[in-house]
Amino acid sequence: MLNDYHNIESRSKRFNPIWHLGKGMDVGEELHPVREQVCLYILLEIFKREMKDDSRRSITHLEEIADMCIRNLQKSTTKENNERIIEGMIWSGKPEFLNAFKSPFFNEETKEWQEHSFRYLEEDMDFSIPEEQYYVYKLTEDSYEIIFMSLEVLDEYDIGIQSWVALQLIKSKNYRDALDRLQRLILRVRKLIKNENRFSAELKRNPKIINSSNHIVGNKHKQNVETQFEEEKTRYLEMERILNKLGDNPDFEIEIMMLLEKINETRELHDNLAQIVIENIKTEIDIRKNHFHLLWKTPRISFKEALWEDLILQKGFQEPDDMFTLLTMLYSPQTPFIYPLEWSVEQVVTTPVIDIEEDDDNEGNDDNEVHIPALDFRPLMLLWKPVFYDLLNKGKVQMNAVFNDEETYEKWRDNKFAIELWNQFINSTLIVSKSDLLNSSDQRVRLIKELIHEDEQFEALLNKKIVTEFIEKDQVRFETKDKRALVITNNQISLKEA
Repeated sequence: MLNDYHNIESRSKRFNPIWHLGKGMDVGEELHPVREQVCLYILLEIFKREMKDDSRRSITHLEEIADMCIRNLQKSTTKENNERIIEGMIWSGKPEFLNAFKSPFFNEETKEWQEHSFRYLEEDMDFSIPEEQYYVYKLTEDSYEIIFMSLEVLDEYDIGIQSWVALQLIKSKNYRDALDRLQRLILRVRKLIKNENRFSAELKRNPKIINSSNHIVGNKHKQNVETQFEEEKTRYLEMERILNKLGDNPDFEIEIMMLLEKINETRELHDNLAQIVIENIKTEIDIRKNHFHLLWKTPRISFKEALWEDLILQKGFQEPDDMFTLLTMLYSPQTPFIYPLEWSVEQVVTTPVIDIEEDDDNEGNDDNEVHIPALDFRPLMLLWKPVFYDLLNKGKVQMNAVFNDEETYEKWRDNKFAIELWNQFINSTLIVSKSDLLNSSDQRVRLIKELIHEDEQFEALLNKKIVTEFIEKDQVRFETKDKRALVITNNQISLKEA
């Protein structure tokens, strides 16, 4: 049985709209090779207008968008080509038949091939006037998926898009994904606050960085920033209004409560960020207007003034020998010995414990503190997935049975964090509930959460007891690339009813 190919049905349905984007359009020899890029460009522009509640999304407007996108891609077009592209994004085949796009997929339950119907654009009834045959179009869920997948790959989610996406997820009652989106937004806002604070301190210390920074300065920019933050406040209020309307809903009580907390936290952080950004803009405007000489004045730095007069004569030396040390560094024909970097690195035999969870930025941390990047959890999940398949199917799995071939052994050997997770399961019996998936720092829970996101079959692990026990006089040995050995007592993970 090929365990790696579960959920082929849902995967195919996600990729079908991408595979068929722009296909079958007769748009001429010049546009034929780039029709997919043109269609993606059009989807992005419609998405941007939706976010701004811009109603310029009728057939005429869409044809104008197509013309603009094609010319921005340095290609020529005609009115007929623009019409054909838009028709080919709304309907499949001849427009008079109003057919949806169709593609085959394999139904894993019935073991039969079936037909998947989807669209890229649909009528937006909030702006359309059916009585007058006037229709405004918006993206379908399938098109949103294309946009979100491309943004995830490029990591281009800015604050405005993230909050808008969270709002749409709440409207569609997809609370789990909305909670995840808000958590990402909180992390991003905290990073932006830290960056703006750093920029503020650097701006006051060295105003000349304005000349090399990418910041846009001016009263108009200040007004745009204030307008943007007001729009975000409106979105947060709408999220709260929708959630409060649900009242006491026992099915989503935990998710709604956590969403309200996250929304409140995000709004407070956003207000803080707005104040810092606007203050930095005011400072830049003031420097350019009243202290512009600071932008071009070259400071004179010399040993006599900067070190001797301003530092040594005023504060002196902490120890008398410090004077001789300074003079030796300046006039000695031999430079002081510094240990080679390679040797220093080799002496470091211990490393800090890395929490697999993504830690929030601690605002009180010193800027000089070493920050360990969050660990990519996907490689760990891929190694553990076959283990949990066996656990579901057999009820138990032994550690030594996992490494039954050389290729698997090498993959585990090269990922020490995946190996260390075995020890995490030894700590205590684990029972994971649905609420634990939403709010738990336990790395084992994070692993199960990632597995469920990968394959819904792993939801069978919820509310079950995961027990680990040692197998005496049996060990598993790993030899790392630098010939150091790691010996772990063999253990068995069992799945039992809670």
